Amino acid sequence: MKNRSNILKKCYPLVATGNWDAIAIADIEKVIKQTRGAIAYYFKNKKTLFANILDELFAGVRALG
Repeated sequence: MKNRSNILKKCYPLVATGNWDAIAIADIEKVIKQTRGAIAYYFKNKKTLFANILDELFAGVRALG
């Protein structure tokens, strides 16, 4: 699970660009310094990866509520 968490955290800057649809899997591979196999192991697709990134980013906010 540590690798999964690292992938999510390394993708934060990509989400911040506000243009997730334009980001290719190859771009994600470069940022996380791993292959698409690592991405596919933890996430069904790019949409699932994005949803998990947002879940992690807002976990603290949900904990307050």
